[in-house]
Amino acid sequence: MPNSKVTLINPTLHKIFLNSNNVYIDIKHIRELFIEQTKLKVSTEELNKLLYRQLSRLVKYKALEKKRATGSKKVIYRSSREFENMNFKFKIFSLESEQNSSAVAAIPVSESSQTILVRELKKYEIDFQSSIAESEEYKRLLSIVPDMKKTLEQHYLVACHKSNELLGKIKAIKTVLQNIAAD
Repeated sequence: MPNSKVTLINPTLHKIFLNSNNVYIDIKHIRELFIEQTKLKVSTEELNKLLYRQLSRLVKYKALEKKRATGSKKVIYRSSREFENMNFKFKIFSLESEQNSSAVAAIPVSESSQTILVRELKKYEIDFQSSIAESEEYKRLLSIVPDMKKTLEQHYLVACHKSNELLGKIKAIKTVLQNIAAD
């Protein structure tokens, strides 16, 4: 019986374990594959934190098996028997969505149009929430330091404009996804 519980996973990490053919791989190899597939430019330490957090969660939900390599302190991972039957919800790392490079150009051809749109939608939704929080912070700062009114209002207007642009993108992608679902 398939697992009905939804487990969050990074889509690139999911692909890495699907393609690993049930072979144990270490964090260094996972990191190299991740960078190769996402073209992510981030420090090794930062990426390791993200990957370890995700790997720990997946081990906890029994999507991955974890063990020490024979005669070594190195920890290795592989997909469990349940991995292919699990119900996953894909979520990209916030660092991935922050990159200014075109996400569409970096996506492998094998992914469906709907997957691409969903990924873009999630990226825009994260950016939209960030932009809303930024504009709210400018409003709050205005009440604390009213003598900076002119500067804070300019920043507030820029943040509001950015929010509106992102909202337009979100609505457009949702419309396209609804049309795909209706077809």
